[in-house]
Amino acid sequence: MTAIHFGHLCFNRPSGEQSILIVLAPKKDYASMDDFVTHALDYLESDPEFCDAWNEMYKDRIYSPIDEEEKKWMRSRFDDMDQRISIAYGPVIRTVHIIAPKWNDITIGVETASEYIFYQWGTSA
Repeated sequence: MTAIHFGHLCFNRPSGEQSILIVLAPKKDYASMDDFVTHALDYLESDPEFCDAWNEMYKDRIYSPIDEEEKKWMRSRFDDMDQRISIAYGPVIRTVHIIAPKWNDITIGVETASEYIFYQWGTSA
């Protein structure tokens, strides 16, 4: 399992206050996306770099489908970093909201052919 945090300086306009946290792992290691998310939250809580009350924040998981506009928005966050960071990932099989989105915090689960990805975008602006 790997966690990567992209702070505001990673974006093409580093004066913004947005960030992205990604946790990813091989899909074959988990029985389901929910099993992966459970382990990802435990992983984040156990690491001093990411330590927070992750399980409490994500206790009401919903796994609701994401529409095409939301998928475009998710991809656009990566485009907003393309002058500094390149990210490639396999074809997406499924994307879902892990919890209900808020204006300043969107967390989704992504399933590719070989990986599960926990993707959290947030801003304090």
